[in-house]
Amino acid sequence: MSDDLEPLLERARSGDRDSLERLVEQIQGPVYNLALRMLWHPEDARDATQDILIRVITHLGSFRGDSRVQTWVYRVAANYLISARQGRVEAQGYTFDRFHDDLASRIKALPEFRAKLADTQLNLDHPVWVEDKNFDLSRHLYRIGLPSPGGRRELAEVCGHIAAVPLDRSKPVWEMWAIEGVADTDAHDGGTLALMIKVHHAAVDGVTAANLLTQLCSTEPDSPPPDPVDGPGDATRFGIAAGGLLRFLYRPLLLAKALPTTASTIVNTVGRARSGAAMAAPFTAPSTLFNAEITAERNIALAQLNFEDVLRVKNRFGVKVNDVVLALCAGALRGFLHFHFSFTIPICARSVVNDVGWPGSPTGEGFFGLGKLASG
Repeated sequence: MSDDLEPLLERARSGDRDSLERLVEQIQGPVYNLALRMLWHPEDARDATQDILIRVITHLGSFRGDSRVQTWVYRVAANYLISARQGRVEAQGYTFDRFHDDLASRIKALPEFRAKLADTQLNLDHPVWVEDKNFDLSRHLYRIGLPSPGGRRELAEVCGHIAAVPLDRSKPVWEMWAIEGVADTDAHDGGTLALMIKVHHAAVDGVTAANLLTQLCSTEPDSPPPDPVDGPGDATRFGIAAGGLLRFLYRPLLLAKALPTTASTIVNTVGRARSGAAMAAPFTAPSTLFNAEITAERNIALAQLNFEDVLRVKNRFGVKVNDVVLALCAGALRGFLHFHFSFTIPICARSVVNDVGWPGSPTGEGFFGLGKLASG
């Protein structure tokens, strides 16, 4: 807005049509920009701008000159937009189409969700991540309804079936399922909606997944999407083969650099073996249902904890929340084995490091695994 709106407003209040049109031209752009920031849908912003301009025109007489015209217009627009946004949130609720559109606006900030694997027969190294130029959200976002009564058992069974289906590696390796009918409620009428996200571990680990969720979700019901983030880009078949050849030729140097660490590890392992503190030898674990042949079937179980109790344990022992959760899992597994097989396998949750990344993404981020160590 220009700084000379006061004379225009005074002449417009006196009936000067040209001054009124010039005033509207001056304030229309800033009002639309504000509406777009608060409503973040262009069509809604355009409709709101028209309503705000009408409100400004019909209330010119209420301007008393105790502030700048720009401030007065901004106040009128902000009051209208706050009410409109709150009313829209209350009126809209959940629909799958609206959820699809909101997710589409946030995918632009998640390059991991737009990247797919690319390879060629001439590549001597691992496949690479490239931007999916034909990305289609409808090939990743699905909806399903729970059978009645829609309880925890039904939810776990449906999630298990979803987890058992392999991801399609010709597209970005993730899926999201909107699960309706939880507890026999209607999500469109304020009922409970469950959301399951399935992502291949090659794309994200636990830390990366947590970071992605902060971009995917928000604490505000109508917050604008995060800023777009560039993806890994594209790669030709020749580029993939050439890059793989360079990395293949460089591999002996990497192995040479790893030799000191490897030798040190061997020495430490021999020392632990002599002292009886080493891990058990391969193929000597007792026979249980966990070390049988792995099938495609997946089962999911759900448990609910009071987070305040978890925090109390965390603070009492000076550890992290992850440590408490992993200790619970280790204890549950140990109890299961003791109850069903009448023996105890000492286990310990430990952290390991993932050194595999995709071009342009952080590497060396941690995730958690289970090792056969003393658990006390």
